[in-house]
Amino acid sequence: MNYTLHKSQYIIDNVDTLSKYVDDIMLVYGEQFSSNDANTDDIQRYRNIKQDSTSLYNEYNALLLLRNSKEWNTVFDELLSLIKDFYTGSSSSLYLKCWINYHNEKSVLNWHNHSSLFHGYMSIRPNNTITQFETVNIENQVGNIYIGPGGAKHRVLTVDKFDQPRITLAFDVNESLTDLNNPFIQVPILL
Repeated sequence: MNYTLHKSQYIIDNVDTLSKYVDDIMLVYGEQFSSNDANTDDIQRYRNIKQDSTSLYNEYNALLLLRNSKEWNTVFDELLSLIKDFYTGSSSSLYLKCWINYHNEKSVLNWHNHSSLFHGYMSIRPNNTITQFETVNIENQVGNIYIGPGGAKHRVLTVDKFDQPRITLAFDVNESLTDLNNPFIQVPILL
């Protein structure tokens, strides 16, 4: 399987700020992503998620939700550079769809793949998890940015229990708009 695994020192150095920003986004937009009870604490809220930010990946683009943060802006600039380096095709533009994976230990993702040209994820607060592909296992560590083929079947395995939500940002990249009913969730990347 052809993939790249980059270690972002910027994410490592700013993980607390990046995580807090996502936690805050999840609280602000929690009504769209989950069933939150205003009388429960933050940890209990994330444990009560019924419909999460991952299952709604076709409804929003995390790039647009997080781009107002100076730190996230820097992370996305790094990601765009990595995507451009990974791409070997001849198109003059690509389209990026990005979403937040915000999971407790019992709601991590089971086997799935993507119909995109390529797929990837950024580990922000991966806790103690592994992303298992059919041919390789990747130990998720803070700062990992994985990019590989969209069709690669994978799942997330929990190694140890954790109390804080696991945070990764996943993304799909295509050479054309793939959802004409909702084109605004796909951000163009000029090459």
